Amino acid sequence: MHKNGSKKNSFLGLAFDSKEFEPLLDEYKIPGGVNSEIRYLEQPDGAVLVQARYGAKKNGFSYEEAVITARYLGEYQALLEMQKIPMPPILGLAVEHDLFSDRAIIIKTSRWTGYDLAALLRRKELRENSALVTELVRKMCEPVKELCKHRHDDWEIVVGIDARCSNFTLDQDGKVWFIDLFPARFRTEKGPMVEWPEPLSEAGRVLGLFKHFDVRGIVLSIISQLSRIRPEYRVLFETEVLSAFLPSLSVEEREHLVTGIESAPWRAVRHWLQDRRSPLSRESFRELFDAPLFGLQYGVYTLREIATEFAAEHIISTDELESFFKASHFEDELLKKDMEHLYSELLRFYDRVSGV
Repeated sequence: MHKNGSKKNSFLGLAFDSKEFEPLLDEYKIPGGVNSEIRYLEQPDGAVLVQARYGAKKNGFSYEEAVITARYLGEYQALLEMQKIPMPPILGLAVEHDLFSDRAIIIKTSRWTGYDLAALLRRKELRENSALVTELVRKMCEPVKELCKHRHDDWEIVVGIDARCSNFTLDQDGKVWFIDLFPARFRTEKGPMVEWPEPLSEAGRVLGLFKHFDVRGIVLSIISQLSRIRPEYRVLFETEVLSAFLPSLSVEEREHLVTGIESAPWRAVRHWLQDRRSPLSRESFRELFDAPLFGLQYGVYTLREIATEFAAEHIISTDELESFFKASHFEDELLKKDMEHLYSELLRFYDRVSGV
């Protein structure tokens, strides 16, 4: 078989099967991200469209804000496409304004480009197929790596991106697409947009900028979100993502990135879990929660990474890890009681290992 044909066919088991597809014609029922609701529309010719409904989950926009935001979505897509990020064309962009509530939402229509990579990674076919997992990761990283070559300043890139695996899809030809337009993470006259609504806290702004505009934050986010789905492949994810990005960095940047990740707070947890002869007291474990990363207080994301280390070593289940991620969802500063809950959960995982 031709080499390219063989590579393409490796994805056929993951491709869309119309027999198992039930289009939702009337309601937005398919879970979207925190900011969107999604539905599929099957056309008379069998084609499938996707409608994303932005704003309704958070009380919508004012009409003026919706009009401006809709324009931003188009501008953001154009900027990403200029940077060679593959995206399905926008087929429709509409603002719906409710005169009674005086609130508006945005509806974007595009063609369906396959299941997202997070959904694919959950499939049982990938449970013991590290070669296919590796190929998916490499395909996802390729366009993001190119985007990260274009810098605004130092590590900060020109156009931001939320590079989690759920924002990428795989079509039946084995092509990966990026599908997340909202919020439009690019620079306006007010500066880079990191989230919607705009974070009010300094921590929210700093971490949002790091996660979506800083090459280091983007790399960490890719690894984290992949590991969230398949924690047993955590080391593979780290290896493949770094292998994808490092060649495009300068020698100094490579050393900085690798050294920073190797000395990250959660690596101490990994060493302890993999070699119990290396002691890690409960007090020392707790101190890791506040340890800096790249000179930054990584906060709730450090807690997520530590939890993932427990899942990677099968100390906690994938369901427990997912619950931890949901409890630590971060767009702005978390309440003190929420942080205390996360601390207590991690200490509970620690005690599970220590037999307390």
